[in-house]
Amino acid sequence: MVPMLAAQWAAEGRALVMQIHDFAEQERPGNYRVLRDAALETGRELRKFLYPDHARVRYAVLTSHDAAILSAAGLKRQAVVLPNPVEPLPMERHFDAGVIGAREFVVYPTRAIRRKNIGEAVLWAAQFKRDGLKRGTKLVISLAPEDPSALAEHDLWETFALSHDLPVVFDSVTRFGRPLGDFVAGASASITTSVREGFGMAYLEPWMLGTPVVGRDLPHVTADFKTEGMGFGWLYSGIRADLLPEESKIHAQDRREQREAKSAAYGVEEKHLSQDSLFGDGDNPEPRLVDFGSLSGPLQRRLVARWLGDGFSGIELPDLQLERAAGDVGMMQALVRQGYGLESYGKKLTALYDSAVNSAFNGAGSSGGDDFLDPAAVLAQFLKE
Repeated sequence: MVPMLAAQWAAEGRALVMQIHDFAEQERPGNYRVLRDAALETGRELRKFLYPDHARVRYAVLTSHDAAILSAAGLKRQAVVLPNPVEPLPMERHFDAGVIGAREFVVYPTRAIRRKNIGEAVLWAAQFKRDGLKRGTKLVISLAPEDPSALAEHDLWETFALSHDLPVVFDSVTRFGRPLGDFVAGASASITTSVREGFGMAYLEPWMLGTPVVGRDLPHVTADFKTEGMGFGWLYSGIRADLLPEESKIHAQDRREQREAKSAAYGVEEKHLSQDSLFGDGDNPEPRLVDFGSLSGPLQRRLVARWLGDGFSGIELPDLQLERAAGDVGMMQALVRQGYGLESYGKKLTALYDSAVNSAFNGAGSSGGDDFLDPAAVLAQFLKE
C-alpha cells in the first residue's frame, strides 16, 4: 500500500514529495475506512504511517484551502499549492447542436454522479424548457458513471427526464462516439453543478476551447482562481428549495442516515460533524429551507416534478448569467493559460523536488511518532467544514 511504502521510505531518509489530489478525510469516508482497516491489519495505527513529516518530506496540494488544512493540523512546513495543469481538451470538430435537434446546447462535461450533482443539472434543463428565451436549448451530459450503483441513479434521472419531456441528452460521448472536447467546443456554455471538488478542472478547461463556464460556485475551490484574477462573479452559491412538511421529514431521515454512516466510517461522534446548511436551517431537525444540492436524488426528482407541475413553486432559481460569462471568454482564456499552463506547472514541480532532495536527513523515526502528522488532526479540520 502506497502510504505504508511512503512511511518506510521516509524512515530511511529518502526525499519524498507527497502530492495529494484527494483527501480521504474530505467527504470520502469509504476511502478513510479502507486506510484505517489496512493499518489495523498490519498492527499499525494511522498515526504511524499516513502522513510522514520530516526535513526531506514535502507536501503538494491542489488548493490553498487544502494547504491551510494541513497547516492547521500541525504540518511542520507549509504545503506547496500545486494546481493541476490545464491543457485544451482533445477534439476533432465542434459538435453541431442540430444533430440533437437543438438551436444550441449547454454541456455538463463530467460523469453524471451524485457528487457532481446531476439532479441540479437536470433542473436547469427543466428551466430551459420553460424559459422562452432558452427554448431550443438542450443540456448535453457527457458521460454515464462506470460504478454500477451510480449508474442506477443515472438511469433514474434519464427515465425522469424522458417522462417529463426535458431537453437532455445523456451519455453523449459514448452515444455519438465523439471526444469530450467536441461537445465543450460546440456548446454555448459549460455548466458545473458539483457539490464536492478537489480541484475544479470543470471551472477552467472549457475556457481553453472558448466556452464560458456557468453554474454553482464552490468557494474553497474557486478562491485560488479568483486570486489569479478570474472573477467568476456570475456563479451562484446555491439554489434555495422550500420543502413541504413531508419532504422535510424525508430529508431529515436522509441526513440522519448519512451522518450515522459518516460517523461510523470515520470513527467519530456525530456531534463533531458539521451541519451542512447553506441557508441557516442546519440546527432544525426537520429543515424547510435547504440547498437543492444537499437533497438526495429521489427528493430532487420529487421537487423538480412538483416545480414543473404547480407553476414552478418551491425552488428559487438564480440567474445563470450565460451572457455575462460569455463576455469574459478572452480574458479568462488568457488567465488560465498564464496561471495553469504545463510550463508553469513543470517549474513548480521541479523546484519542489529540488527542495526535498537538497534537504538533509535529520533521523526520522527516532522521535517516537513526532515525524508524522497526526491524521486525527487532519480529519478534525475537515469535519469542521
